[in-house]
Amino acid sequence: MIYSAHDDHIANIYEWIRNNNLQMDYFLYASTFVFELSYDKDCIKDGSADESCFKVNVLLNGNPLGFDRCITSSDKHGIGCSYKDFKTHMASIWYDGESADNLDSACDQLPEHMRPVQVTA
Repeated sequence: MIYSAHDDHIANIYEWIRNNNLQMDYFLYASTFVFELSYDKDCIKDGSADESCFKVNVLLNGNPLGFDRCITSSDKHGIGCSYKDFKTHMASIWYDGESADNLDSACDQLPEHMRPVQVTA
């Protein structure tokens, strides 16, 4: 999947995804995230493929990102992630607050300090 957007959107994803190897102080115009899903041909050839056959790579402007939860499944440079470890990483950073089962609703919520106070007479 390729995601290209305004620099502030890219910056928000960068902060949210919490990589451990690439420090960015600003984002170039037309910055792009690439999420790559790859598989081991030998693992899937007999038709009994499971999650262990797949790997996820995430790149920002062509630079591979590493993640703390993927150390054991990454390459020798700390890059890449088994699909299972990537799902664990995403679950650890995913929103789990109010209305977590409906992200559209969650995004429409006002912070607690900005919500109207209901006064009863």
